[in-house]
Amino acid sequence: SNPVRESFYMSLLKLMLNQAIANNPLARPSQKEQDAWFTQNIAEAKQAGECIASAKSTLMKSFSQIRSSISGQRYDLKTLDSLCLLVSRALEMPYISTFEQLEKWAGTPPKGSENQKEAFALASVERIVSDKKQQASSWRYIGPRATLLAYGIFENEKQLLSKNLTPDEMTRIVTEQQLRIQELTFFAQHHLEDFLDAHFLQNYNNSFKYDQTVLFTIDLTSKLLQVTSIFNDHLSKQLRLSDALREQLLYLRETLMKTAWASGKKKEAQEACEAFRASIEEVEDRQILTATQVFPYRASYLSYASCYDVQKLQEYYGFVKTLECPASERELYIFKCLKCTACSQIRHGRYDTALNTLARIQVESRMIYQNPKAQKHLMGMYHYLLGQALYFSGSAHWISATDSFSRAIAYWQLMGMDTSAEAANVYAMQSEIKRTQGAINEANELEKQAREILGRNAKLNACSFDVQALCSRLDVDCRGLSI
Repeated sequence: SNPVRESFYMSLLKLMLNQAIANNPLARPSQKEQDAWFTQNIAEAKQAGECIASAKSTLMKSFSQIRSSISGQRYDLKTLDSLCLLVSRALEMPYISTFEQLEKWAGTPPKGSENQKEAFALASVERIVSDKKQQASSWRYIGPRATLLAYGIFENEKQLLSKNLTPDEMTRIVTEQQLRIQELTFFAQHHLEDFLDAHFLQNYNNSFKYDQTVLFTIDLTSKLLQVTSIFNDHLSKQLRLSDALREQLLYLRETLMKTAWASGKKKEAQEACEAFRASIEEVEDRQILTATQVFPYRASYLSYASCYDVQKLQEYYGFVKTLECPASERELYIFKCLKCTACSQIRHGRYDTALNTLARIQVESRMIYQNPKAQKHLMGMYHYLLGQALYFSGSAHWISATDSFSRAIAYWQLMGMDTSAEAANVYAMQSEIKRTQGAINEANELEKQAREILGRNAKLNACSFDVQALCSRLDVDCRGLSI
């Protein structure tokens, strides 16, 4: 049988339905008003593609039951979910579209008598109504609220990095972040004009910047991929943008390009890549940024464009070689370019060529190669790619490959990157080497490490290997986007 539901949550649902139907949480809507409201709202929900699992008669009967007596009553979850979905649409609160979401949003029920709980529920609904009357459609509310939501989502992600969280704390933070993302997504879908300006976008870009050297930003930006795409689509359609907005759009598109690629959305990543190129040309032509300021973004574009067109690698190399800057900075970009080149060669099975390209790094980026601590991420990737090229060159090179893999992991451990998708690939290759050598226990342990990383990693695409193919081979469900 259905469980008894907490009276506080049922009071909230009753008062919200009263508000939605009669515009007053304490109203008692007539049968005629109820019939008209349920008929219209069920039709609108279904037209929008929503699933209303219960019949109108069942929903009206349950609403009548909730109004007459709350304490100790049993309700079917399917019916409660349908009521919550209707009220969430009517009150523009998409983050309470199921009964479970309503419970999480409302928090722990207050202590006290049934009357005290009812009074607390009424205060909550009255606060919602007051906010909506005074602020919901006003930029004075939406702008600050959207900024706070973005900041809260960022802070939630940092909280999730803690290794001391209890299961309950983890659940609370994840739920809180999901609700914030749902609310920000709703604002993006319905109230963009009220908050999407250069100031908001600057704050957003500062928080949601994809950085492959900081592992948690991959998780964070992937969760906001839908919102970022909405921002980009809206701004792309605007005929007139201020220079400040054009500059922020450049930064937004770079994050969109990188995040879409890492999230396995290659078509979207390619479209974002071309949009990013257009932004680069725009800010340069309009002299919003200087040629020196634009350079890192053009290099970033060429590195990602080469994933779709390998001829771009030659353009990339020629571009960085002609850069007018200190030698150390030029060597840094040459290192990145040759790394991308070797990565592409490995992906296409040209392992000898990749080894030659990696050898060029020692010559053309000598200062960085001889001072590895200054560029731990690049050196980690160098040894990772070297290990891959050696691994695929045959068992005669496996001792050298193992040494390179160990060096890569050591660099990544210094940066907290030893739980990246690339690290999982290293453990998988090391496992195969150990298995071939007959060290079965070590092989199994390494494979277990690879599985654990892939099972919780948001990165579904990488230049140097097929992440999803590795997941399939190790029988792991790729987590992908968590929202």
